[in-house]
Amino acid sequence: MSLIVMKFGGSSVGTTERMQRVARRIIDKKLQGHRVVVVVSAMGDTTDDLIDKSKELTDNPPGTGDGYAADDRRADLRRAARDDDS
Repeated sequence: MSLIVMKFGGSSVGTTERMQRVARRIIDKKLQGHRVVVVVSAMGDTTDDLIDKSKELTDNPPGTGDGYAADDRRADLRRAARDDDS
């Protein structure tokens, strides 16, 4: 079988129930005979918390002065997390 890379983060690992759902998806792929690589990034609102903390440190945190606002990045990350969870 093939090598499958699975990436999870954000809301898809934000609760223990969601973590169990992710684990089931991983186990299912293994039981199908696939080799699986799993990447897990920040859970829950960790990205939002980091962005908020960066705003406490400077008036112009990275990613906010390049024509693409941090709020846009945050929205992109949320969309990606929902896609991971579907």
